[in-house]
Amino acid sequence: MLFNAASILAFAALASTAAVRRADYGSWDFSGSVSFPASGYLSYSVDATYTNSQLAAPIEVTCSYLYNPQTKTETASCSDPSFTYDFGGVRKSQPQVTFLVDGGKNLLLTSVFLGMANTISTVTLTQTVELDGSPVTVTGAQEFDWDFSSGSGRSGSAKGPIAAQTATA
Repeated sequence: MLFNAASILAFAALASTAAVRRADYGSWDFSGSVSFPASGYLSYSVDATYTNSQLAAPIEVTCSYLYNPQTKTETASCSDPSFTYDFGGVRKSQPQVTFLVDGGKNLLLTSVFLGMANTISTVTLTQTVELDGSPVTVTGAQEFDWDFSSGSGRSGSAKGPIAAQTATA
């Protein structure tokens, strides 16, 4: 089968145009926070705004999660039920305080961080939006270095853009 150069170039132009159009999945402006207080409570919160050139207006989402260790209950809410998030296992190591006696004379206090510290994690967002008149589920992931510098170091935050990298109808 023979192809001439004009038909190959026309096909290549069509393929590249379709790929660009499909690659415009949009993005989120993401802000998240985590809290691991000594009391055993655990909380997450997310504020995300999805934008896409095919939408008339951005879609804002707010989500929260709370684990209560006293009642062993979880409470979760999200303003868009199609929206899901995964913080990728972000956690802050907890200090272990050790008292050492130096020859019976001096009491030394040392603090060593133990546990699985993981302040760098990949945040994954998924949301179903209407693009070109059809529901499309978009997913994006971005690595963040969470900031645990405020307060007691048991609460962290991260923010920044997350590009939607895949879409399924």
